[in-house]
Amino acid sequence: MQPKEIAPVSVVSLFLVFLALLYIDIVAVELIPVIAIALVCVSLLIYVNYHHRIRNYYKKQTLSIIFGFGLFCSLIWGVVILTTGSYTLWQTPYIATLGDGTGFLPDSFLPSWWMVTLLTGIFLVIIYDVYNYSPVNHSYSRISFWEDLPRMPILLGVISAVLGLWGMLFIIAGEVQRIVVVAPIFEELLKFGLAIFLGTALFGRRLLSRVAIGFLIGVLFGVSEHFLTYSAEPDTVYLFRVFFHGMTASLSVAIFVKFEQYDFYHLMWTAPLLSIGFHFMHNAFAVATSILFHGTAVEFLLIIPILFGSLATTASFITILLTLSEHEIILDFHESIYHFGKL
Repeated sequence: MQPKEIAPVSVVSLFLVFLALLYIDIVAVELIPVIAIALVCVSLLIYVNYHHRIRNYYKKQTLSIIFGFGLFCSLIWGVVILTTGSYTLWQTPYIATLGDGTGFLPDSFLPSWWMVTLLTGIFLVIIYDVYNYSPVNHSYSRISFWEDLPRMPILLGVISAVLGLWGMLFIIAGEVQRIVVVAPIFEELLKFGLAIFLGTALFGRRLLSRVAIGFLIGVLFGVSEHFLTYSAEPDTVYLFRVFFHGMTASLSVAIFVKFEQYDFYHLMWTAPLLSIGFHFMHNAFAVATSILFHGTAVEFLLIIPILFGSLATTASFITILLTLSEHEIILDFHESIYHFGKL
């Protein structure tokens, strides 16, 4: 492999190792912001040097120094945390349980190493893509107009992620409205933005590697959502949550990358639409069914997110396969949406 291929593979490998160690309680949660900043800095460093066409040598060197300095500062921060002992490991198991385990849904069955297996699969997809495919027109050029923003995935990713995070944090709505309307739109924008930013910075125009990064971002989002909001849910629901978010994020990235390959730049704005649609249908039907069967046994209500999660995850997976193999079908759908929006 060439340096421009070795560097991103090495970065992703180290990041996956960190996630695995974090999940099995070997490293401290206090290191998460350190690793996040270091990942952003090294990704931008790789992007500037390998994937972006900067003709001005001094500008390229200046940006490299800035991102390199950010990486250096984050590493110093991590060393300070480790050497001063200002951190604590998790004292309780990450997987929370619900009930006494006597229902027909097992509360806790996932082994502590299951996430390691998932991360290994993502790594193997990236390795396969790097070794077997060499994308053409590898470098990105500068954008000239706002309507050409999709030609600059790094900037589009930042805007989408910021918009998604803003919507999740600051839009005030009732509980049902947040679940049915706000969450599908802004969660998918956040995942899409982060995946496009990180995947493009590390792997340029590669297809499968960026789809794998999308799945990784979705998995991390599902794990975070479980830990922060639904920690009492059983492993069955937790597992479906992780795969659901992973698949919808992968779908948005797959559509974006496929449109980029065929220069359908006018459609790249619509890449997250199908994921938002699947997310909306999942949440809407789950909420409606929960209200309809209110007062039913807890074990029965737990079937609802599993049922709709399975349908949405399966639909996302099938659509990903269609996008990668028969992109004309997805193209026709997005063309219809695009022309409808211009009416």
